[in-house]
Amino acid sequence: MLSRRVMNTMTGTMAANHIYATLLSYPDKLGGMGILPFIHNTALVPGDDHSHRLSLPEPLANCANFVPMFGNKTTASNFFVLSTLMYEVQRIHNEYRDFDQIAKLAAVQALVMYSILLSSEKERCLDLCILLVISIAEIVANLQEIASSSDSEQPEEYTDWGKWIYLESKRR
Repeated sequence: MLSRRVMNTMTGTMAANHIYATLLSYPDKLGGMGILPFIHNTALVPGDDHSHRLSLPEPLANCANFVPMFGNKTTASNFFVLSTLMYEVQRIHNEYRDFDQIAKLAAVQALVMYSILLSSEKERCLDLCILLVISIAEIVANLQEIASSSDSEQPEEYTDWGKWIYLESKRR
């Protein structure tokens, strides 16, 4: 899955460390309901207490709620947390065909977040990593198939703001 390559130069090592640290910060940011580069700020909705919270599609909402649980796991809860993650990845893999395009994109984004979480694990679950890669590949292929059968995903066809947001998030 994600593993760090040994760099031959100091510049390469510094760049790799920066990128890796940035990626590892994404789960914490999402767990704190922050906006990630691939989530458009229209996902922010005002809260009752004048704060803002995210209004995310189900796969990303589940991911945002799972991240703190993963970050706070202990040796005693490790099996439970990884089992919960395996269940969610299997659920997404089994149900993505019924998702609309936005939920499919959110599913890919959530699965990428899960792979980032697992990259920080010392003891990775090989079955879970394999299922993550397969799920991401299948959903992305499905999204590409839908895009290739649709003429409406051309850049000059941005007539609808919601569609533009979707396409921009997909591009990121």
